[in-house]
Amino acid sequence: MSRVLTEITGLETRIVKGKPFRVANNCYVVLGKNLRRVWDLLRSHADRFKGFGRDVQASLDDYEYFRKNVYKVLEAARAAGVPAPSLMVDPAEIIAHYVRDEGVTIVFTRSIRSAEEVYRKLRLIRPEAEELAATHHHLVDRERRSMIEKAAREGRMKVLVSPRTLSQGIDIGTVVRIVHIGLPEDVREYRQREGRKGRRKDIDYTETVIIPVSRWDRELLTRGVDLLRKWVSLPLEKTIVNPDNKYSTLFEGLFKLSHPKLKGLLTREEFSLLSELGLAGREGLTVKGKRAFTKMNFYEYALPYGIKRVKSEDGGRYLQDIGYCDLVERFQPGMIDYTADAIVTDLIRKGRVVTGVWEQPLRYETLNSIDFLAQALEEYYRVKDKWGEQANLFRDYYQGRLHSEGICIVDPPRGGFGLKTKRPNRVNWRLISEKLKPVVSDGKTYFLKVQRVIPVVGPTGGVYRDYTYGLTVEVDPSEDIEWLRVGLAYIIIVLRFKHGIPLDTFAYSVGSVGNLKLVSIHEEESAGLLEKIDWVELKRDVEGFKPDDMAEIMLQAVDEEAHLTLLTKGLRWDLAAAHASRIIDYILQTMKVKVKVKGREIVIPKISRALRLAAISVVSVPLSENYVIGGIEIYDGEEHVYSEASREYYLQEGWEEASVALHKLINQDFKLIVYDKASTRESLDKLGLKTLSLTVRAVEPIEIKQLASEKLGVEKPTYQAIAQALGLRQEVDLQALQIEFEKSKAILEQKGVEKWRTYTKYLRQKLQAYQKQQAENLMKAFLILSRLKP
Repeated sequence: MSRVLTEITGLETRIVKGKPFRVANNCYVVLGKNLRRVWDLLRSHADRFKGFGRDVQASLDDYEYFRKNVYKVLEAARAAGVPAPSLMVDPAEIIAHYVRDEGVTIVFTRSIRSAEEVYRKLRLIRPEAEELAATHHHLVDRERRSMIEKAAREGRMKVLVSPRTLSQGIDIGTVVRIVHIGLPEDVREYRQREGRKGRRKDIDYTETVIIPVSRWDRELLTRGVDLLRKWVSLPLEKTIVNPDNKYSTLFEGLFKLSHPKLKGLLTREEFSLLSELGLAGREGLTVKGKRAFTKMNFYEYALPYGIKRVKSEDGGRYLQDIGYCDLVERFQPGMIDYTADAIVTDLIRKGRVVTGVWEQPLRYETLNSIDFLAQALEEYYRVKDKWGEQANLFRDYYQGRLHSEGICIVDPPRGGFGLKTKRPNRVNWRLISEKLKPVVSDGKTYFLKVQRVIPVVGPTGGVYRDYTYGLTVEVDPSEDIEWLRVGLAYIIIVLRFKHGIPLDTFAYSVGSVGNLKLVSIHEEESAGLLEKIDWVELKRDVEGFKPDDMAEIMLQAVDEEAHLTLLTKGLRWDLAAAHASRIIDYILQTMKVKVKVKGREIVIPKISRALRLAAISVVSVPLSENYVIGGIEIYDGEEHVYSEASREYYLQEGWEEASVALHKLINQDFKLIVYDKASTRESLDKLGLKTLSLTVRAVEPIEIKQLASEKLGVEKPTYQAIAQALGLRQEVDLQALQIEFEKSKAILEQKGVEKWRTYTKYLRQKLQAYQKQQAENLMKAFLILSRLKP
C-alpha cells in the first residue's frame, strides 16, 4: 500500500507501526439453557447412539467434552430419534441485562429484519429500552443515526443494534461489549466488529458474547467449540489492492475521453484497452463507450438510479430501491424479500426493460392466489409429508430452513479482462429438513443437510453487466463433473489458507454440453488477481496442502454441493487435491501449448478432397433420460454434410444423410479424423446410433488428441488448447454453446421436454455452427501437427 500511494502522489510515504493498547477481554459462547439436564437425558438413551463416531460416544461419557460438542450431539440425538429439549435462548433476554450497564453494548445481527426484531423484543422486556436502546442501519434516517451516535458517546444510549453500519469505523466511545447474534462469514468482518470496543484507556475490561442463531454458526459448532476458537484465530482475509487492475485503466480512460480538456492526457494503454472493448475509436468514445461511462457508479456498474421496489400494502408502498445486480440475483418472482417479510410476485416492465419489482406480504393467501407460487407451495407440502415433518412454511422460513435462490446464467470473459453478463434463469426454493443425516468418517461424526430443491416456475427478467477478469478452459470429455467441482472448491480454500484470499473473490462453474465439458472461473468484482496468479506455484500449494476440520467447514461455506460430494465419497481429500491439480494443468496447458508452437513456420498442402481426408464432429446433448439431440458433421476438404440427429425413447431420426456420406467416404479410402475416439463413439451411442459407432471403431480414425500429445508433449490436450495454439478460429465457442444449452433447458423445464423442437432452435443452430468449424479445424490441425517434429 505504501508503494502504491507513493506512485500515485509522488510523495514519500511512511509506515507508522506500534502495538495498540489492549484491555482484558472475556469471550462467552452461549450454547443454551440447562446443559447438564440435557446431558443426563441423552445419557439415559446411550444405547441408541451406537452407530455414531467416537466423538459422540465420548461426549456421553464426559460432560466437559459434551459442552464442547453439544450441537453435534444434539444433531445425533435427532437423527437417532431421541427426544431432547431445545437449548434455544432468546437473544433479547440476554441483551436486556445490558440496558442499564455503565458502558455501551453494540449488538450485531445478520440482517436489518433481525435487528428490528431484537429491538422490538427488547422494548417489551425492558420498556426503558425505548430511550436507552436503538437500531442503526442504512434505512434509519441519517440525522437520526447521528443523534444515536452522539447519545451513545455521551452515555445516554446503552445498546445499539446494527446489521453492519456500526462495524465500519464509526467511533462510538466507551463500548465495552460486542454481542454477535450470528457470526459473519469471514474473519475480517468479525475482527472489524470486535475492533469497535475497548477504544478508551479508562475501560477496565471488555466482553465478547457469541449467540449462535444462523446455519453458519451451527455448522461451526457441530464440529465443536474448539473449531470455533480456531476460526476466530485464523489470519485475516487480505484486502486486495492491485494497481495494475484494468478496471482502473478502464475508468481513467473513459473519464479522460469524456472531458475535452483531459483527452490529451489519455495514455496508449488506456486507449488500447478502450478500443479492444469497443468503447473508443478515432472520433473518441463510441455509443457503447458513452453508455459505459454513464454506468460507472460507486456501488455497481449501472445507471445512477436503482430498481424500484413496491409492496402491495397501502395501495402500493415504495420501499428502498435495489441495485440492478440485486434484481437479477435476489428479486425475481418467487424470491423472498427477507428485509420486508414479503415475496416478489411480478416484475414492473416498461417495454422490454424491467424498472421495478412488485412484492406482496409473505402470507398463505398470497401464495395461493398466484399460480406458480401455489404450485411451489403444494410441492412444499408434499416434501414435508414425505419427510414425516409438520408443514409450517413460516416457521421453516423464520428458522432458516426455507430460503429462495436465483439461478443465473453467467457469461464471463473467456480469457482476461472483459464484459461479464449475468441473466436470471430460474428460481428455486431450497427446503432443509429438521433432521440432518449423520456420516461417520475416521471416527468423527459429520452431518449432512437433507434438502430438496423446489422449482418456482415463474417469469424472470433483467440483466446485469460489468467488467471483470475471467478464464474458461475446456477439459477432457472423460473428466467427472462432480469431482471437478470439488477440485475448484479446493483451489478456493487453498487460496484462502495459503494466501489470505477471501472465499468470495472468485466464482466458478463446471458446465457440459453432452460430451463437451468446460471449467470457468471469474472474479466477482474485478481485482486483476487471475492475471497475477502463478499457476505453477499454486499447483505446488495444492499438492502440499494438508486439509483439516477447518478446511472441511470452509469447503462447505464455499460450495455445499462439492462438500456433499466429498463427504458421501468418504472424505477423500486426496481425490479433491488431485482434481484441483488437474484443473490447474488444463489452465497451464493452454499456455504451454502456445509456447511449443510459437514462432514456427509450417507449410501445409491446400485442403481439398484430393487429400483423401474427412474430419468428423459428433456431439450429443441429453435433454432428459429419454430425449437426446445432437449433430453429425462430416467435412471432406470441400463439402460439408450435417445431420441433425435426435433420439426420443427408442426412435432415432435425422442421421441418415450423414450415415450415407460416411460409408461413401470409407468406400473411397478416405481416412477419418476425430478429436477423440472414445467421446465420438459415446456420443453416437447416446443418440442410439450403434451401427455408426461400430463403424467408427472399425475404421480406426486418426485421433487429434493423441497426435497433439505426441507432437507437443502435453498430456490429454483439449480441443480448445490445440485450436488456440495453432491459431485456429472458433467463432462459436464452447462457453457460448453451454449458455444457450442452459437457456433451452430452463424453458423446457417450464414447457415440457417433448416440445424440444420448438424451444431448442437457437441451441441447434449454434451447435451446427460449432461443429462445422470444429470439423474444419480438425482437418487443419492434422495437417499442421503431422508436419511438426516432437
